[in-house]
Amino acid sequence: MLNASFSIEKLIQNLSNFAIQYFPEITSSNDYLLNNHKQFKHLTLVISDYQTAGRGQWERKWVAKPNQQILFSLLYRIPKMTDLSGLSLVVGVAIVQTLRKNFSHLGASNTYLKWANDLLFQGKKFAGILIEIVSFDEKFWSVVIGVGINHQPEELDIETSSLIEMLGNDIPREDILIQLLPELVENLMIFEKQGFGVFQAQFNHLDHFYQQPIHIQTADKKYQGIEQGVDQYGNLLLEVENKLLSFSQGDARIVKR
Repeated sequence: MLNASFSIEKLIQNLSNFAIQYFPEITSSNDYLLNNHKQFKHLTLVISDYQTAGRGQWERKWVAKPNQQILFSLLYRIPKMTDLSGLSLVVGVAIVQTLRKNFSHLGASNTYLKWANDLLFQGKKFAGILIEIVSFDEKFWSVVIGVGINHQPEELDIETSSLIEMLGNDIPREDILIQLLPELVENLMIFEKQGFGVFQAQFNHLDHFYQQPIHIQTADKKYQGIEQGVDQYGNLLLEVENKLLSFSQGDARIVKR
């Protein structure tokens, strides 16, 4: 099954609530949805085997060989009155919950989250999230949720992990998506109605850096302290010299001993 393309027929059959578009190759699935969002309906799902201009947080390039990752972007329309704080964390919770619920017996119980957009297995990144938002009309945002999950291990890259390393099994990529996407949409619907607060405890339970010494780099300064999870808005909490600081953005990393 290695390097096999997606079984689009299987996805369409099992994900009937989604408007699925598949591309063997595309520049960026996020860009494609952002540039065409007004033409597409809610829950349009773009899947690709390879992206020539994929990117992650901070405009970092997302590099992947063809057919070795799960790459998708989802268009989700949400009212402009909705507080979007913590949205990327909700997506991360959905992915980890899906893996733990369906594949813990294969090793997925050791998956965790790293604020704000990374997913880890045994401390190594195996997935990332990129959320971009544009105005649809006076009442709704078009939210584009981009996800990249390593399916196969990257050669000679000791800093990352993959689903095959995690599960010890070559589970077809479409089977992962069939489990993941309904869980993701369910979480998004709850978020839309209740906000991030109902997910705060779940995120903190899955937070790989919780109560660990970390440093966080903002645009102009680096802070070091003990990570204390996130608040009800998804902001990172860092204890520095007996003071609790809150961060809405930044790059958090573990302090190496």
